[in-house]
Amino acid sequence: SAFIRDTDYHAWAAHYLTAMSKALVDDAVKVLTRDRTAAPKPQRTEVTEG
Repeated sequence: SAFIRDTDYHAWAAHYLTAMSKALVDDAVKVLTRDRTAAPKPQRTEVTEG
């Protein structure tokens, strides 16, 4: 067989890859939303009919 049985290598690899993918997504979200919090909100103007 190509791997040793009765070990948790697969569980460790799955845990590691899950943690790394979460870190990658967290970093991407931080970069993509960074400018949104710093930018001022545009003022809404009141539209009157008539």
